[in-house]
Amino acid sequence: MNQSNNLKLCNSQKEENKLQIYTLGRFEVIRGNQMLYEKSSRSKKLWELFKYMITYKNKNISLDMIHENVFPDENYENPKNVLKNSVYRLRKILRANQPSDNYNNIILFSDECYKLNSNDIWIDIDCFEELFNRAEELKKGSAHDAVTLYREAIALYTGDYLNGYSNMDWVVPIRSYYKRLYLQCCLGLIALLEEMNNYKEVLKICEEFMTIEPYEEEIHVSFIKALARNGQIKEAIKHYEYCTSGFYRTFGIKPSEKLKQVYDNLKKNTNQNNSNKINIYDTDKTRGAFYCKPQTFKSIVQLENRRNERKGEEVLIGSIVLKVEDCIDSKHLLQIIETIKQLIKDDLRKGDIFTLWMENELLLMLPNLSKSQLQNILSRVVEHIRKILKLEGFSVTYRCLTNTEKTKILQI
Repeated sequence: MNQSNNLKLCNSQKEENKLQIYTLGRFEVIRGNQMLYEKSSRSKKLWELFKYMITYKNKNISLDMIHENVFPDENYENPKNVLKNSVYRLRKILRANQPSDNYNNIILFSDECYKLNSNDIWIDIDCFEELFNRAEELKKGSAHDAVTLYREAIALYTGDYLNGYSNMDWVVPIRSYYKRLYLQCCLGLIALLEEMNNYKEVLKICEEFMTIEPYEEEIHVSFIKALARNGQIKEAIKHYEYCTSGFYRTFGIKPSEKLKQVYDNLKKNTNQNNSNKINIYDTDKTRGAFYCKPQTFKSIVQLENRRNERKGEEVLIGSIVLKVEDCIDSKHLLQIIETIKQLIKDDLRKGDIFTLWMENELLLMLPNLSKSQLQNILSRVVEHIRKILKLEGFSVTYRCLTNTEKTKILQI
């Protein structure tokens, strides 16, 4: 069976009047152009019940299990009637403006159990898993078809399963399962793309994965290798430093043997002067913030921004501006800037990032901080600079960048 037929089969259930359910990175229940899911406090429990049924679709779920998992904090006098009423309301919503016969078989009841019958429903996780399995079957005999199928599966995975839409314990193992499939899908596609020497797409796949899961070592290894094979040796080294400092900051762990081997290979194949090479063991011992060039800073901010958008969080950037009078010559100014760079490096954490954005302005990105925390740290750093550099004709100020200013940085 060729690739186009595979895709046709996977998407054949997405008919205009067919119920379509999206769970990866979003939760949507759609029929045609009609959005059936409405996020409101009044219907929260109703849709939580439906998410639970989707998660355990085609399985008989006892009334006790539903009550324990969906209504754990509720003490109803008659929980069976409450559940019966909730199912009635769900059925009514799902068959809105449709003949009753079309929707009577979606939620079934027998032997004191409910079951969501997904035979006549299109669900993104079913299509995602089907595409992945077919790609795995085809990757050895028909690599180009497998690549297309992997791409289609990855396109469906816009985020974790029910991420942000359910925090119940029962979601966790299912969410982990689909995240593992997504990783295997990316690694399978990367392996085939590497065979085709398509490193640009490898970089794109890795970047997309890192916005969802920033701490998967195998993806970082693939990303660094692809940068190197694409001729971007310096960027590969910078990413190694960035990801290893992130692992250390978050988990308190040093680079694995696999990452060290990748770095050692970079050192062997680079044409940089020995003085510009960074010894891996020295890197492990380095304390303080990570200084990088403006373009690298921009790339890291873009990556953090894409990842944080999925979590509904904001990337904060601080600015430290130097003001000098004409009495300070350019050579002296460079010495001052180098001193300030070292002070910032020593004052901040390993994993914090900063750059000399313009000749008199430094930008700093300090992950996982609130705006008030960032302002307090900027204040402390600036006070330290003022204390060390007691110069006439020199002043230093700080602030947090506005959203408009951050947008301009990412567009430059």
